[in-house]
Amino acid sequence: MAHVRLVQVGVNDGKLLDTVIGLGDQHRKTLGLLPREAFRESAAAGTLLAAMAGRQLAGYALYGLPRQEIRLAHLCVAPEWNGHKVAQRLVEEITRRHADRRGIKLNCRRDYGLNGMWEKLGFVPLRDRPGRGSDHAVLTTWWKDHGLPDLFSSQADEAPLIVTVDCGVMTRMHGAPESAAAKDAQALHAEWLSDLLLIVVTPRLLHDIDKIADDSERQRALGAAHSYHRPSISDEVVRQHMEHLTGVAERRTAVLPDGAAADRLRYAAEAAAAGAHVLVSTDVILTSLAEEIWEKCRLQVLPPAAVVSNVHNLRESQGYSPGLLGTSLEARVVTSWQDGLLTSFGIQQGTGVDSHLAARLRAAISRGDGRCVLIADAEGQPLALYAWRTDERVLEVRVLRTVAHRLESTLARQLVFTLRRHCRDGGGHAVRVTDPGVSDQVRSALDSDGFTLRDEEWGGLVIDVCADTADVVEAAEHAAQTIAVAPPAIPAPVSAYIAASVERTLWPAKLIDSSLPSFLVPIKPGPADLLFGLRESLIPRPDELGISREHVYYRAPTRHGETAPARLLWYASTDKSTAISAVVACSRLDEIVVNEADALYDRFRHLGVFDRTQVRNIANRHESRAMALRFSDTQIFSRAVPLARLQHLAETQGHKLSLRSIFRISPRLFRAVYEEGHARP
Repeated sequence: MAHVRLVQVGVNDGKLLDTVIGLGDQHRKTLGLLPREAFRESAAAGTLLAAMAGRQLAGYALYGLPRQEIRLAHLCVAPEWNGHKVAQRLVEEITRRHADRRGIKLNCRRDYGLNGMWEKLGFVPLRDRPGRGSDHAVLTTWWKDHGLPDLFSSQADEAPLIVTVDCGVMTRMHGAPESAAAKDAQALHAEWLSDLLLIVVTPRLLHDIDKIADDSERQRALGAAHSYHRPSISDEVVRQHMEHLTGVAERRTAVLPDGAAADRLRYAAEAAAAGAHVLVSTDVILTSLAEEIWEKCRLQVLPPAAVVSNVHNLRESQGYSPGLLGTSLEARVVTSWQDGLLTSFGIQQGTGVDSHLAARLRAAISRGDGRCVLIADAEGQPLALYAWRTDERVLEVRVLRTVAHRLESTLARQLVFTLRRHCRDGGGHAVRVTDPGVSDQVRSALDSDGFTLRDEEWGGLVIDVCADTADVVEAAEHAAQTIAVAPPAIPAPVSAYIAASVERTLWPAKLIDSSLPSFLVPIKPGPADLLFGLRESLIPRPDELGISREHVYYRAPTRHGETAPARLLWYASTDKSTAISAVVACSRLDEIVVNEADALYDRFRHLGVFDRTQVRNIANRHESRAMALRFSDTQIFSRAVPLARLQHLAETQGHKLSLRSIFRISPRLFRAVYEEGHARP
C-alpha cells in the first residue's frame, strides 16, 4: 500500500483543487452538490484537506469552523482507496488541528448505511430529522466529542439562517443539474445544510410559479414549493416595505414603476416581512438594488453559491443589526406600574402563569427593590423588558422578556452582555436569571454565553480578574458556590482558542498566562467615535445598551503579525480636529479576513459602520484588497490611558512601542494597561 500523506489545499493549488472538485462531483449523489466557490472559500480558509498517495488523490475533507465546533460538510474517499483508513486519517487530522474546538458535527442520511463507519470514526448519533429532499429521507446528526470540559460542551442548536428564493432559483433547485447555475441552486438543499438553512416560501413565489407555461415544470415547481415552510406574513408590513423600496428604486432607475420590476421588489418586501435574512436570487433588478434592499429591510440579496459558501458566517450574523445601537431604540428606567406595558410581555397582575412575575416586577418598580428597564422602538412599541436586584454579589434577574421582532436575536445577545456589565459594575461575581418565561432567543443567548440551566434557573459567572489561570479558576470556583453551579474546568495548557472561550464565558476575566496574544491597535478619532461612541457624534450610543457585542474594523491588507483569536487594546490617535491620544477600550479579536473590498463589505456590512465607498478607499490600489478585524465584547475604559502614561508603562515593562500599525505587546504590558483603564466605576 502506498504511503498516504495529508496536505492542506490552498487557493493557489489550482490543479489539486480541480482534482478535489472533480472527485466531489463524481460522488455528488451521496455528498450533495457543492458550488466550486465553496471549495475555493474552504481552501482560502485553510479547511480543505487532501489525502495524497503519491500524486494520486485518495480522498478529501471539507469543513467549516463556526463558533466553537467543526462542521464537516464533505468526507470523500476515492473508491480504490476504500479500506485503507483514509477517512480515519482525515478525521484524526481535523481533530489534531482543532483539538480546542468542542468537537465535529455532521449530517448523513440513514439509508446510506454508513452508521457503522461513523461509529468506527468515533462519532455518536445525536438526533434524527426528516431531510429536505423530495423523498424526505431521515438524516442523522453525528457528533465526535473532543473531550473538553462542560464549560465548552454545549450542544444547543442555534437558529438556522432563514432564506427565501425567487422563482428562477426554485425551478433550478428542482430541475435537472444541466448547468452550473442549476448545480449552485441545488446545493441549497444538500444534507449537510439541513440544520443550517431554513427555506421559506412567500406568496410572490407561488404566483410566479403559477405563471410557468409548461405544465410539467409548473407542477414540479409548485409541488417542491409546498414542501417548504410557509410563514404567516402581514399584508400591512409588506405594504410598508413596498412603499420604502419603491420610493428608493424610483430614484435609482427609470425601470419602475414597471409591473415586472414591482413584482421583483415584492419578493424582497415579503421576505423581510417573513423575517428572512437572505433573499436568494440572481435577478438583475434585485441584485442591482441589493444595497437599497439592505438599507431599508436589512435583507441580503445573494446568489445561491454565495449563500452555500458563506452559510456559517451568514448564520452567525442572522438577526444581528448594528442599528440596535442607533437612535431608533430607546432604553429607559421604568418607575411606574403600567398594565398595558406588562401585557405586551405576557405579564399580568391577576391570576395566570406569570402573576408571580408581575409581583416581582411591581416590587422592583414600586419599592425600589432593584431596577427595571424598558427598551422600545421609535414608535414606542416595547421590544424588551428586564428587572434585577443585587443580593450578596449575585445579580438576580427576575424578569427578562423580549418581543418577537426583527432585532430580537440581537437584543437577546446584547441584554445578556448588559447583565454581565451591571453585575461587574456593582461588584458582583455571578448572574442568576430566575424568570422561567424567557424566549427561545434569550435561551440561546444565555446558553452560548456560558450560562448553565439548573432547576429552571440560568446561572453565569462574572469574574473580574486579570491574572494567571490559577487565580481566575480560584475566583470562579468561589463565585460558582454562590449560585450552585459547577466550577469551570480549564484544560492545560491553555491554548489561544480555549482562552478566548473562557474569557467570553467568564467575562471580564483575562487569562494572562495563556497562549492568547495581545495587540495594540491604532485607530483614528473618527472611526473610534463611530465604533465606541467616545464623543457626541452622528450615531450616539445609548449608555443602557452599551457597545455592540460584535463589530468590524477595516484596515489596509498588510499583515503585521496579528492572529486571531487575540485581545485588542484600542489606541485612539490624534488628527487635525481631534486630540485623544489614549488607549480607550479593550476587545476580543475573533477573526481576521483579507479579501477584495466589495467582498469584505458584503460579508460584514451587518457589523460595520462604514459604507462600501469607505471600505474601497481603505483597500490598496493595485488589488483592491482590505483587511477586516471582527471583534466582540468591547469594554470602554472608565479611565482612558493617555499616551504619556502608556509610554511609561511600556518602559517599566521593558517594552518598545509602535503606534503606526497593529503591534503585538507582552501579556505583562496588556495587564498593566488593562488594569489601569478598567478600574471599577
